[in-house]
Amino acid sequence: MKILILTIGTRGDIQVYIGLSQKLINAGHSVTIASSRAHEKLITSFGIQYECIDEAVDTGLINNVIEKKGLKAVKEGIRLLFDGMYLSHTRVMELIPDNDLVIGHGWLGETESDMCNKRFIRVGISPNLAEKVKSKATTIRQKLMINIESYAINQLIIKPYNEFRQKIKAPVTSLAEINRKSLFIPISKVLIDSMSLWNDNTYQSSYWYTDFNGYTLPQELDNMLNNGKKNILINFGSMTGWIHNGNELADIFNEVAEKKNLNVLFIGKNIIDTKKIHSESLFQIDEIPLSSILHRFDACFHHCGLGTTSEILRSGCPSIPVPFIIDQFDWAKRLIKTGSATEILNYKDITLKNIINRLDVIFNDQRYKTNAFKVRETVNNEIIEDRTVNNIERLCN
Repeated sequence: MKILILTIGTRGDIQVYIGLSQKLINAGHSVTIASSRAHEKLITSFGIQYECIDEAVDTGLINNVIEKKGLKAVKEGIRLLFDGMYLSHTRVMELIPDNDLVIGHGWLGETESDMCNKRFIRVGISPNLAEKVKSKATTIRQKLMINIESYAINQLIIKPYNEFRQKIKAPVTSLAEINRKSLFIPISKVLIDSMSLWNDNTYQSSYWYTDFNGYTLPQELDNMLNNGKKNILINFGSMTGWIHNGNELADIFNEVAEKKNLNVLFIGKNIIDTKKIHSESLFQIDEIPLSSILHRFDACFHHCGLGTTSEILRSGCPSIPVPFIIDQFDWAKRLIKTGSATEILNYKDITLKNIINRLDVIFNDQRYKTNAFKVRETVNNEIIEDRTVNNIERLCN
């Protein structure tokens, strides 16, 4: 099959589809990922075909959302999503006809696939929405909850989605109609257990991990990680730009490394001024495949994006959640429930005292490591048992 994957957002919204593309390509299918220009290098570095959809899709996404809280942040994120879909509509309509199947990030490409009479599979990676994709109910209480949730989803998502559809002269839709279509949820059961009320055409799998075969660690970093000290990782992913106190962060972790006799690795461009690193136990790198190193760390401070969280799950590394926006807080809470993560640390409260406190919690309680190992075993079994490609092929045949 010729398969078009449409996705927008930050790196975490892209990398999961690179993993899916690798699975599909290995099964003999032709795959193209269409996304914004910012992700072209990442996508093509894996030998995957790439097409560009409108540059404006990502503009201002984090800037506008991170400054808002709660429901306002959710609404702003949804508004920007549909604005991006409208801006990319013309290009998406050009790309779809030449493909047999379209796989879309959320609702991206669904309307255009209908207009082109092409099969469409939606992918959901929002923890809250994933749990609310229900259509079957047997008790009055279940029916009441579904009605309440349906109303909320209609107001938050279906209403602006239909406004988008009307803009491009497509017929309006409904939650019931959307729920009849296939939905894939690449989220471990460690974080979201399969719901008994989910539609029969909802497929949950392990996260679609990217294969980074052939990656070699910089020798200097490898040497540091092997020097006998405990290793600490700092990775805020797409939120790195929101760490305004990068130099202060370097000062803090220089002191942490000295006081606790630790190695510290920072991942992210410009997160700290490398001139501020005055310890042989600190290392900064712009980017690195987490799968190649996480298993070597004793603790990780991270922003709880889905990609990083999923890598944490399969690594056996305890973590300190530092969420910034919307679903990151939800992933953090779910991670904490596994017993492998400490309580949330607000990114505005990154101080020497708080850092040492969180590290002491993990180092002094073996249960964090034990639970992280249990989670790793579960996730690795899910990866082995993953049937995503089989399910996609079955649906298309």
